[in-house]
Amino acid sequence: MAAILLPVFARARENARSSSCLNNEKQIGIAIIAYVQDYDEKYPARQIGPLYWSQQIYSYIKSVNVFMCPSNSRNTNIANGVQGAIPAIPISYAYNARFGDQGSGFNMSTVNEPANKIIVSEIYLQNWSDYGSCWWTGGGNWNQGFAGHGSSRCNYLMSDGHAKSMNPTATDATINMWGAVTGNNCNAGDINTDTPDTVNIDPGLKALDALFP
Repeated sequence: MAAILLPVFARARENARSSSCLNNEKQIGIAIIAYVQDYDEKYPARQIGPLYWSQQIYSYIKSVNVFMCPSNSRNTNIANGVQGAIPAIPISYAYNARFGDQGSGFNMSTVNEPANKIIVSEIYLQNWSDYGSCWWTGGGNWNQGFAGHGSSRCNYLMSDGHAKSMNPTATDATINMWGAVTGNNCNAGDINTDTPDTVNIDPGLKALDALFP
């Protein structure tokens, strides 16, 4: 009986953790939308001076726990250190820099399909603030994500504020949810590239799927 019930309990526990993670992302999405409304319809930049995107929206959240996925064993690692009244931000979630890499966030009107474009993803292997950056060529760093929510699933926040759970490879299957890989910097409009990228994105996402069977 125990051998039957233990996997059931484990799945139930992971389902609860995944739901908590999705709720974290939804709160982050609410904070990003509030930021957009306060800053001339512009998304947070990847970095403004010493402040990374999560620090820019912290005043709308006021809890570091929102930046910690309960399933991620590295969720106490620090992504960004203390900045004045802003505490250190732990790493579970990272930003798609295509929403603002030039010291200022891009205007919300830049995004053609906000419901299909990822703005925040889970991350695992590095203490980075970005995931899926424009300069991630050749598939290399795309396996740095976290897809540990059972059956290789990762939670993603879309730029319209809703969050969803998907296998990493699904994010570049029928539509490229990340945008264009363009080299050293992201440019306004890069996010609107819908064609799947079989050279730069797909190999790393397949490797990420394999890391979390």
